[in-house]
Amino acid sequence: MSSMQKNMKDEVLSIMKLMAEKLNEEVSVDKRTYNDQRTLICQLFNATSGKAYNVGSIMLRLTVIDSLYATNAAYSYFSIEEMAQRIVDLGSETETCQRFANYALQKEDVEVRALFDEPFGIRKNLADGSKQVSLLSKYAYYCLVQQGNKYPMGFPIYDSLAKDIYPKLWKKLLPKEKMKGSDNMENYIEDLSKICNSLFEGRNTIYGMQQFDLLDAYLWRMGKFSNGNLSLLLERDNYVQFIKNLELQADTTIGKDGKIEFELLPKYAERMGKKYNGKHLIGKKRINISDNPNTVNVDDLVLCEFLEGTKNPFAGLKEEDALRSIYKHWKENYGCKDSSAGVSEFKPMPKPIPINDTLTVASIAEAFKLNLTASTTVEALGKEFNDAFGARLRVYNGNKKAEPAETLGSLGLTANGAFECRSSLTVGSFIERMLQNHGLKVKVYTCDDWVAVLDGLTLEQAGKVKKSATKADMEKML
Repeated sequence: MSSMQKNMKDEVLSIMKLMAEKLNEEVSVDKRTYNDQRTLICQLFNATSGKAYNVGSIMLRLTVIDSLYATNAAYSYFSIEEMAQRIVDLGSETETCQRFANYALQKEDVEVRALFDEPFGIRKNLADGSKQVSLLSKYAYYCLVQQGNKYPMGFPIYDSLAKDIYPKLWKKLLPKEKMKGSDNMENYIEDLSKICNSLFEGRNTIYGMQQFDLLDAYLWRMGKFSNGNLSLLLERDNYVQFIKNLELQADTTIGKDGKIEFELLPKYAERMGKKYNGKHLIGKKRINISDNPNTVNVDDLVLCEFLEGTKNPFAGLKEEDALRSIYKHWKENYGCKDSSAGVSEFKPMPKPIPINDTLTVASIAEAFKLNLTASTTVEALGKEFNDAFGARLRVYNGNKKAEPAETLGSLGLTANGAFECRSSLTVGSFIERMLQNHGLKVKVYTCDDWVAVLDGLTLEQAGKVKKSATKADMEKML
């Protein structure tokens, strides 16, 4: 192990220790932080064990996990009942836990593998439903998380944030080894097991936590910082103080034309104007519109540039010192190292939004989301995607490429609506979410439609892959 690898390992372990101290604290289930929600789900598992363990109780567990994690599982008809029945078919609750634990230790189990690899339910057109890898991994995680002494490895959560971050950690800890990738649960487990072995060197529980649990906590938090979304890491009062420290709060008003608008504070407007030279919001610099059109989620505006531009963004927060250490670690290893970086490093979205003191909600939402409706054609969706990222989008009808004139409705679209599509999203996560949330089977190809883009590249990178590229060319971009 090189000195750089050792330094990274020591630094990651020190950050993990801070996180473990927080996760091992007593929590209050009347709050909404991630730690409190974990406790709530654990209590539900305890209440539905023993004689209460049946298909109905498993359906309840799955539904609550999906809700609290905002997994947004794209349930097909009868899918949740089928998932619950398949879990019951694994055996008693004790036997099921042991089988999940063995699978996490990379022991062959055909039935458990099928649970993660096969679709559940049917769609309106009687086509197969979608896979539920993320949701089922969270279920397996909660089956084991309260039995650390018996299952010191635990079970990894197949989470988009962790999947986006772990390749970067891999490069720093295991630069000479080749990743399997996160295409399926088995490969994901193999990669994370190697990272655990590099960090924990075969020990059992670490800082009182299971190995996969602690690694997931680390990756998830690094992902939260990367996405500029810290709401689940902070209690409400601390989150409000955090936003005020950054001067990012906004006042929602109704404009003369009846549209919802929000007035940015002068300090924020000044930063935006100076930072991006009055051009437009692009890439990660997005404003996420909530389901309620009268509210704006300013959480997504919290980016590394604004954190760096604030003398002490965590001043007055309950865990000020710990947050400052975690942020510093994230910034140096996963975030923006150069806060003066300009607009040129990001690919513009097709519809620029002028930076004024007032922005309309409707215009922001339109610029950063793919519009998925039953009447949208494959050709129209492909053009919208290509205009945004430069890469090609292929949509499939079963195993064959769909015709340009086919509509998304005829291809099994399960949910109409806007699909947020930011440039930092990895190709693998984009493909997974399109299938799970909207029932569409897609692949991302290079700009010349030559070859499929590797899952680990971001959508922004996908558009920059050179023509006639090889797999080796793309691996150099990871």
